[in-house]
Amino acid sequence: MLRGRSRRITIQLVMTSACHLLSLVDARGENPPQAHKAAVAAERRALAGLRHNYREAANGDAQLVYFGGMSIGIALLALLYISANSVLQGAGVEQRSIIGCLVAGALGGVVSVIARINSGTFALDFDVARGYTLFLGALRPVIGSIFGLLAYFMLTSGFVEVFKLPAEGTIERFYFLCVIGFAAGFSERWAQDTLTGGLTGRGRGKHEAAVKPAKTDARRAQSPATASSPLTDRSHSLRPPARRSRTHLRTSPSC
Repeated sequence: MLRGRSRRITIQLVMTSACHLLSLVDARGENPPQAHKAAVAAERRALAGLRHNYREAANGDAQLVYFGGMSIGIALLALLYISANSVLQGAGVEQRSIIGCLVAGALGGVVSVIARINSGTFALDFDVARGYTLFLGALRPVIGSIFGLLAYFMLTSGFVEVFKLPAEGTIERFYFLCVIGFAAGFSERWAQDTLTGGLTGRGRGKHEAAVKPAKTDARRAQSPATASSPLTDRSHSLRPPARRSRTHLRTSPSC
């Protein structure tokens, strides 16, 4: 999976470790047992370090391929915008805000990958084909732009009333929607939680959220009191009788 300088260095280290191991096998009877065990332990540590270096180098090469895939994804988004430009020119369509959310979502996805690489938490499966890694990289900005566009549709349609949108046609509204699109592309978990809240009613407005408690209160008022319910009184009837004192069961010796 390695190429170039990283591949040459890794192969050289592997050959060096193999030569050391073969020399230990040849000189097994000449050295004391303790020295032989110490040399074997040192070679094991060297192989463990070599394995770690190989994984780090392979992960770095896979990240470069992933970045190439993200560039392809951004190019595909540009072609999609050019082909769908006529659709966005309808009456009442905020073309500027839609394009802003698309671009901001894609940038959010790219910045998210860069932040994870800088923190050292972005690990890829480097044992797969390069084409698959390239395909995954192309999907990342596409997914970010989709989440950004979805956040725009949810907020502007009133499906989720989490934020109060600025007035339509103002520059503040454009900036606000771009920030939301960037956040949706940067954190897919935040976008998914917001969408799930809209589907379950947790992201609705206060008026809609207050309708459900009002209905439950009305149902409680129509139902009989729980104090007179036979289910509640049944718990008292199922109590075992109190045990009598054993002194009352004793008979007098005169009887």
